Amino acid sequence: MEPHIEKRPAAFGSWFGFVLAAAAAVAALWFLERIVVAVLLLFFALVVSIALSAPVNWFVRRGLSRRLAGILTLLIFFGTIILLAALVIPTLVGQMVVLGNRLPLLIGQIDEQIASLLTRYPDLQPYVSPQTTSIRNAVPSGSQIFEGLGGISLSLLGAAALAVVFFSTVAYVVLDPRPLLNAYLGKQSQEILAEKTSYTPINNDAQPKVDASVSAFLTNTPERQKQGYKQNFKFWVPNFAVAQEKWAALMAGN
Repeated sequence: MEPHIEKRPAAFGSWFGFVLAAAAAVAALWFLERIVVAVLLLFFALVVSIALSAPVNWFVRRGLSRRLAGILTLLIFFGTIILLAALVIPTLVGQMVVLGNRLPLLIGQIDEQIASLLTRYPDLQPYVSPQTTSIRNAVPSGSQIFEGLGGISLSLLGAAALAVVFFSTVAYVVLDPRPLLNAYLGKQSQEILAEKTSYTPINNDAQPKVDASVSAFLTNTPERQKQGYKQNFKFWVPNFAVAQEKWAALMAGN
């Protein structure tokens, strides 16, 4: 005789699954909150790298090698940033020094205004405590200022580290974008992209798992490859930019 196995009610399983899903959602949100700065930084670095690819291609069309064109573009990019920093930072520091030197005078003027106000309106004095009659009481102490400066220093170090990562990513992508392109054009990446979106792989080795209605429109299958027209890439790679410029001029009526 088989032993009797007591079955747990279905409500317990549903509640347990709900708790697990909620815990997973909280963990995912916590993880995203931790890495959102890194993700945004990487995304912005890729956007800047794509923007810098235009001058790189312009230098390549003028006869420079890809690496030399990338180095020249990065020198212009970093030189522009350094020039802007040299123009802005001294002015900002000078304004902060002026503000620091005039701060005691400003505090004294505010104290005089508060005293004059209380003299003209004595009815307000019962509502004002002795500690609030002077703005000097609102000024932080030396230890508080030191702690604040320490926090600012750590923030500046963190910002500097993020800036190094950002500019290193930009330089890496501009000088040699092939690893990034290979990661995007790889077999597995193309399969995932085709399965998640209405996209046909450009990697002939990619075999996405899609239904027949979608598979009929994939252009990387052997049947579609036989029907396609093979372009002469050896001709178009060095001459595409020139043909594009002539076509744009023709469309503009020049």
